[in-house]
Amino acid sequence: MTPVMKDDPPGMEPFVKPHIVVKLKPGWAFDPSRRAFVSQDGDVVRPQRDLPKGSRIVPMAPKLTREPRATLSTAEEELSRYFQVILPKGENASAARDAASHWPSTAEVSMPPKVSLPGVV
Repeated sequence: MTPVMKDDPPGMEPFVKPHIVVKLKPGWAFDPSRRAFVSQDGDVVRPQRDLPKGSRIVPMAPKLTREPRATLSTAEEELSRYFQVILPKGENASAARDAASHWPSTAEVSMPPKVSLPGVV
């Protein structure tokens, strides 16, 4: 049987696709039908133009993003602004972070923490 992790690129954590975390500025939301970030003023940011083909944008609190904003508490509204940008395996998350930091919709962008087993570097 072939080892599952045989084809993982060097330095990649097994089973974890490269991704970044994006926090939107207040007044911005993700419109899944347009695959774009949209402001309350009607401005549109199409992140797919800056991302590798096959990238996905996923809300970190999906239920909250489906609720009307007026019904959310302050804490819920804050959580609804966080998204993961999941890249195809082998893509450079640092390049995606740099691109996302220039989107007008972005308040913050970060890399996920390194995940490993104790004693494994």
